[in-house]
Amino acid sequence: MEMAVTTKNIIELLIGYLSCTQKTISTLIGVNEATLSSNLDKPIDEIRTKKTGKRLLALAGIVNFLGEQGLSSAAIMEIITVPSYRDYEGRMDSLKSILMSEKYNLDFDILMLITQQAQREYVSRNHIRNSAKSNISSYLHSNLKIKTAI
Repeated sequence: MEMAVTTKNIIELLIGYLSCTQKTISTLIGVNEATLSSNLDKPIDEIRTKKTGKRLLALAGIVNFLGEQGLSSAAIMEIITVPSYRDYEGRMDSLKSILMSEKYNLDFDILMLITQQAQREYVSRNHIRNSAKSNISSYLHSNLKIKTAI
């Protein structure tokens, strides 16, 4: 007989991927820690249609996708929390705010498209950061005759 996946199993998976605490998970999905704790032993199927279950499963899908891309826990957290795409009204938004507001009714296909866009934005931001570090290092080395460890 197959054992039911519990809320605790999902939370443990997220904690492993994100290197964070249960409190951080509750913050990411916009529920208080007591609510999350009270659902720990419940099968995920029992709460999947409730606010906590919907948000937790959406976050798990996002984190699992990004983890499969080989991203570090820090990179995944940045992608989730930093506003990185324009919503339908043209405002910058983050995956965390989508989870908390349940925009798009947490439609998984839409969330994956937004996650991919957020990942591309993250890669672009890091490319710019790395280029800036390299430029600073080159400038310091050539103009100031300083060996740098940037």
